[in-house]
Amino acid sequence: MWTSCPQHDIPFSSRHDLILHLTAHTGGRSYLCPVDDCGKVYKRADFLARHTQSHASHTHIKPGADRHSLPDDSAPTAPELTPAMLDAQLAYIRDQIDARTKQLSHVNAKTRRLRLENDILLDALEHP
Repeated sequence: MWTSCPQHDIPFSSRHDLILHLTAHTGGRSYLCPVDDCGKVYKRADFLARHTQSHASHTHIKPGADRHSLPDDSAPTAPELTPAMLDAQLAYIRDQIDARTKQLSHVNAKTRRLRLENDILLDALEHP
């Protein structure tokens, strides 16, 4: 079991699922729809895949386009990251660092306690 999301305390059965969930907190969007004149951008590849299925067969996918292609000048683009958005992301990252530092402190304390308990048990077995 992978560690849970620090904000929601949700455990994840795989690393991939945890990473997918964490992208919801970052606000990044890097998956561009390859259909001509669409210009929609998504946070996750599976969201893009669902969106591209919604395009009817009469649309034309740009030759050689992939989901990470940058849009051309005629297509609408994702919003620019503003200083406020960057500040919010930085604050989120700092909060994550603080949360992980606290978790590490708790884990270290628990490790010390378990080692002490282990030493006591070993001593009791050696000197009955």
